[in-house]
Amino acid sequence: PLNLIMGSISILADSMAGEMNDQQLRLIDLIRNGSNRLRSLILSLLDISKADYELDSRSETIHIQSIVREAIVFHQNLALQKTITISHDFHRIPLYVTGTREKIFKIMDNLMSNALKYTLEGGTVQILIQPSIEPLAGNSDGRFHSSSSSGGWVNITVSDTGIGIPEEELPMLFTEFKRGAHHVVQSTEGTGLGLSIAKKIAESLGGSISVKSREGKGSAFTATLPLCVAEKEQQNNESHISTSL
Repeated sequence: PLNLIMGSISILADSMAGEMNDQQLRLIDLIRNGSNRLRSLILSLLDISKADYELDSRSETIHIQSIVREAIVFHQNLALQKTITISHDFHRIPLYVTGTREKIFKIMDNLMSNALKYTLEGGTVQILIQPSIEPLAGNSDGRFHSSSSSGGWVNITVSDTGIGIPEEELPMLFTEFKRGAHHVVQSTEGTGLGLSIAKKIAESLGGSISVKSREGKGSAFTATLPLCVAEKEQQNNESHISTSL
C-alpha cells in the first residue's frame, strides 16, 4: 500500500505539475516526504526483526576489509556534500568473520550514517580495523555469545569529529527510538533505530558494539566481532612464514 501511495504521488507530480499552483505542489512534497519517512521507519523495524535472529543458513565467511570499503564508497557522496573527509586504516592481513554480507554491511551502514549525520561540515570520519586477542566491546549482559576459542576478534572503529554525546545520554544510546537532546540531533531526520539495529546485529553474530564519546569532541563506535578460527590459523601460518624468511 505504501508503494502504491508513493507511486501515485510521483505520477501526480510529474504529470500534473504544470496545472498545479504553488500551494498544491507544496502539499505534494509534504505527502512525498512523509511517505519516505514512513518507508524508512518500516524498513528499520524490519531490520530490527531480522536482527533478532541468530546466524541463518546463508552465513558464509566474510572478508571484513572488503565490506568496509563498500560502505565507504556507499557513503562517499554524502561525505562530499558535507565536505567531510573519510579516512581509513586497515590491518594489512585479510580478516574474516562468519555472517552474511547483508548483516555486516548494515552494521557499517548504520555506524557510518550516524557519524556523517552528526559531524559538521569540514569534519572527519575515520574507520580503523584491527584484530585483537581480547574483545573491546561487551554485550548488554556484559558477556559475549562466542568463546575465546573463536580465534580472536576484529574491532571495527568508526570515529568522528562530530557533536559528541553527553555522558548522561550514553546509557540509553542503544535504546530503540531514543534520540539525543542536542539541537543538531533534534533538527536532523532520523528514527532513533540505527544504533539499536547495529548492536542487535553485532550480538546476533557473537559480538557487540561499544562507544566512547565526549560532548563537543566527537564519538568513536567500535563493532567487535569474532574472527573465523580457520582464518586465525591462516594468519598464524602467514606470520610464521614471514618470520622464517
